[in-house]
Amino acid sequence: MEFTDQTAKISIKIVNSLRTNNLCFKSEVMKKITHFKISITLLLFLFTLISMGQISLSQQEIIDQYGADYQEGIHAGNSYLLFNTPGYTKTSGSFTLQTIMFFKKGNDGNSYCFMFQLLEPGSEMNININIYNRDLKPVGYLHWVDPSDGVNYRIEQSRGHSLITAWLGDDKPEIPETILF
Repeated sequence: MEFTDQTAKISIKIVNSLRTNNLCFKSEVMKKITHFKISITLLLFLFTLISMGQISLSQQEIIDQYGADYQEGIHAGNSYLLFNTPGYTKTSGSFTLQTIMFFKKGNDGNSYCFMFQLLEPGSEMNININIYNRDLKPVGYLHWVDPSDGVNYRIEQSRGHSLITAWLGDDKPEIPETILF
């Protein structure tokens, strides 16, 4: 077979096409790795939030730990901080994780977190239920307690979202309907 300019041009096109396809493949792999890293970061953030970590912390300690990008207010007589964090999971895609922490004044005059709520897409609910069933002690329908620290966790389906409420002690504090929407 004799190589001509036309043959050389075709072979260059084929090589370039293979390179482009390989780059597209590499690009897709990099996108998947990036999404995986974001998912892992979000899960680590969620696991940090879903712990006794913020319950009993002062309002200033929470601001120091989670940053100054928040909204604050008063709901049902309790002060709160609301954090909006971008998230991504394979199940839900991109979404905003809303975390609200409620505070009461302590004897020393500082405000301390006594309850928090997380609002995320309803598609995350089964994942959380599986994690809680694996790691915590079930004490009722969609209600678990962490025997190591006594923090209660309850999951509710609300307006198509998964609402997680955590509090310390046997009785859930009386908070009217969530303000997370």
